[in-house]
Amino acid sequence: MKKKFSILLLFLPFAILAQDRYHHPPEEVVQSFHKDYPNASKAHWVKTHGQWSANFNDEGEQGYGEMIAHYDGHGRHIGSYIPYDRKDVPQPVLDRVENKYHGGHSYEFTRVESDGDHGYFEVRMHYRGKNKTIYLDEEGNEHDYHHRY
Repeated sequence: MKKKFSILLLFLPFAILAQDRYHHPPEEVVQSFHKDYPNASKAHWVKTHGQWSANFNDEGEQGYGEMIAHYDGHGRHIGSYIPYDRKDVPQPVLDRVENKYHGGHSYEFTRVESDGDHGYFEVRMHYRGKNKTIYLDEEGNEHDYHHRY
């Protein structure tokens, strides 16, 4: 028992260091993040599949509120998720959802922005007994969308 406890104590500092790196991205990622979101507060970082994700509040006049931003290990912005209240979703998006998916419910709206595209609204809903996700542009047109995060 004493031997097992001693081994555990031996590896504890390594576990703490590994956990510390897990929640603290490289400096180039942090610099890019602060450049992209200068009004961000309380960023919580997670690393998955080699990418860093920050969950934070984007405050200020032009801020989006609560959101998630994704970066690669070199600080390149990959994309962002911005939850939207139904009242803030563009009317063409709402019209398309209500007309084409009449009877759906439990709608969740998220603005998905990736470098190189115009951004889409991800709409999650419960429709005909199943969970369904669709992507619409601001005009309410459906698109196939495959994000990289």
